[in-house]
Amino acid sequence: MAAQTENGTPSSPHISSTSAAAHPFTPPIKTGDPKGDCAGFEKYRKKPQVKQAGVRILTAVPIRNPVKYEWVTVHPEWVYEPVDILTLEDKTSFIMNPGLELELEGLGVRTVALYPAVSKGGAVFLWPNRLTDRIDSWKETSDRAIEIAKGTWVRMSSDMSAKEYVTTVAVNDLGKPPWPGDMTYDSLWDLAAKHRTIDSVDHVVLRRLAGDF
Repeated sequence: MAAQTENGTPSSPHISSTSAAAHPFTPPIKTGDPKGDCAGFEKYRKKPQVKQAGVRILTAVPIRNPVKYEWVTVHPEWVYEPVDILTLEDKTSFIMNPGLELELEGLGVRTVALYPAVSKGGAVFLWPNRLTDRIDSWKETSDRAIEIAKGTWVRMSSDMSAKEYVTTVAVNDLGKPPWPGDMTYDSLWDLAAKHRTIDSVDHVVLRRLAGDF
């Protein structure tokens, strides 16, 4: 029977403060691997990468103009001139054997000077500049761009409306040109001519232009 007070009303249950303190609420404690359910993440964790040192080896030297937005500089002393080249629709250029001159009329062979150039990213190429007695705005601005590029970093683009090249000079210091350490005047030419020389009328490029296949 429930306990009552003197006036007959039921008394409230009494909770001992001592018993409450003896049994405080304690959250459950996880045991085992502290990583718990995240242990599988370890195989996806990005590991520190070790930078591998290396030296860029020059294996090919194309003949081309600078690409738009490409920072380039020109070797201050070297130039190959005069050279006859044939440039195809895909912008690939071939060095021509001078003995084929009379047989190649009408193919668009140009006589140029080839200037060794290198991009900020280390791409080495030969920059062709037309050699001609006919001076126009394209020729004048091309000459000027190459001369400026011999002492600093430049970008070159075409202004079709003005019919001229536009040269932009780097304001900030872009560092020294990354020329390959083993590059020589002769080795550079050998790499340029190795797979890009037409020395016979039977060359596959000329046969294609003639419609043989």
